[in-house]
Amino acid sequence: MTLSGSVHSDRTDWDSQSTRLKEVFSAKEIKDYEKSLFKKIDDDLDLMKKAALAAANQIEEYRLPSKKILILFGPGNNGGDGVFIGSFLQKKGYQVELLDVLPKKKKTRLLEKALQDSDLQNSYSIKEIEIELHKITIIDAVFGIGGRHILNDELKKLMRFVNDAAVKIAIDIPTGVCSDSEKKDNDAFAADYTITFIGYKIGQILGKSKEAIDSVELKDLGLRISNTMESKVNSFNFSDVKKNLPKRLIDSHKSNFGKLTVIAGDDGYGGAGILSCKGALIAGAGLVRLVTRKKYISAALAHIPELMVSGSSNAQDFKEELDYANVIACGPGLKPGYWSEQLMYQAIQICNEKNIPLILDAGALRLIIEEPFVKMKLPKKTIITPHPGEAAALLSCSVSEVQSNRIDTATKLRTKYGCIAVLKGYQTIIADESIHICENGTSALAIPGSGDILTGLVGAMVANGLELDLACKVAVSLHGKCGDDYSSEIGDVGLSSDMLIELLRKNINC
Repeated sequence: MTLSGSVHSDRTDWDSQSTRLKEVFSAKEIKDYEKSLFKKIDDDLDLMKKAALAAANQIEEYRLPSKKILILFGPGNNGGDGVFIGSFLQKKGYQVELLDVLPKKKKTRLLEKALQDSDLQNSYSIKEIEIELHKITIIDAVFGIGGRHILNDELKKLMRFVNDAAVKIAIDIPTGVCSDSEKKDNDAFAADYTITFIGYKIGQILGKSKEAIDSVELKDLGLRISNTMESKVNSFNFSDVKKNLPKRLIDSHKSNFGKLTVIAGDDGYGGAGILSCKGALIAGAGLVRLVTRKKYISAALAHIPELMVSGSSNAQDFKEELDYANVIACGPGLKPGYWSEQLMYQAIQICNEKNIPLILDAGALRLIIEEPFVKMKLPKKTIITPHPGEAAALLSCSVSEVQSNRIDTATKLRTKYGCIAVLKGYQTIIADESIHICENGTSALAIPGSGDILTGLVGAMVANGLELDLACKVAVSLHGKCGDDYSSEIGDVGLSSDMLIELLRKNINC
């Protein structure tokens, strides 16, 4: 059975214990694959029937309110899938009716063949169907991956009506959901279950589209698309990567786990650096030094007595502290002004000279778009971790543009700044050579200090020797898993930074 709010596959090597990430495909990639496939096989109709039978068998496993099923079908091959699904379900004893949603549109060859082979009743109006929504299952086979996320008034009205049905099942992609982004119409078909073929689609995984997609069941039809096409996008969760958490040998000592310097805490923002260092230490960084304003030394040591702290009002006093590190995290609590700017300038110089990793977050991201930093070359081993507002500033666009296509945003950040980009938010996206979508995380993490702690986590994983992209995956999913745990045990409101630290301690050692 498919579990609510989850993604499942009929492939045993993609289960939750596997370290293989779930490959996700764009509509174009799926269509290109299908075209190449149809050139190799003699009967594309047979493949459609195979997909329909797999879907019908899956639907049998769902708890439906009755044997009554209404299938909404469109003019394309997704409609053909729906008609064949109806035929198979009818043979299994279900009472199935069809509704041609767009009767004036030209139908594809495969859909015409499906209709010819079917003896199901084909209606052209919802008024022609005697329907009791609380007793019926609606199957959406209108557009599939060929659909758009903006619906016309007629389709909006229909979707609002059928969304009151007892159970709603989408074939491939719900009507009103974009296959390639998180965009969706406000009146999109709200599927309780989605059955998809060949491979997962981007729109099934991302953001607001998940409001219309409660769970996804993959039927790959034995085609193994990954054997012939490499996905540029994948999704992952903490279970996929937790085996990469740094391990400690019995004779370990603190110097084995890296030296991290955190540059943070300009005037008025002393807490940011403290939280970053807490995150780094709890995640296993060996030695952590905080470079901050002198007035924050006492507060830092009071909260974290094991922390090394250097403080001064003169940004030129910290060369030894910056040389000390094999990883530098820079940005929490920084702001425009001489002190922050000089420290960031030195951090970039030293990381370039020593070829060591640099993590830029928060205030540092606001500074790199200003002089003199726009003319500086960022180190090869740089990671940037913007939230949507910072990403908008980095790309000179609006937050709404960032949020409307987060994959595109992350890709642009990676290209423009030549480094790994971690676009924070619901389903944090990591862009390196590929795109990685984190499945962990809830709105419980939308609290002050959450991002500062994440900076420390990334720093700790890098300091422990993980490759930069893997360090980001482990840190982001670990952080997100703590949000999941809090939301499931308590709710989405009330998480504090101290609670988050304790959840991190638990999950790191689970």
